[in-house]
Amino acid sequence: MTEFDNLIWLHGKPQSSGLLKANPEDFVVIEDLGFTPDGEGEHILLRILKTAAIPVLSLTRWRNS
Repeated sequence: MTEFDNLIWLHGKPQSSGLLKANPEDFVVIEDLGFTPDGEGEHILLRILKTAAIPVLSLTRWRNS
């Protein structure tokens, strides 16, 4: 029995169920820089792809290494 089994539903118990964003692949972040890099200048642009990482914990590990 789950905590939802004890609820009183306004229009009866839902007929279906589902999971939203249950897997790491469900979360995608694309940052729009607002410009297209032209390959000139003193800065380096990196593209980082991560899978199944918690951003705050990843940054903490990176900073402390």
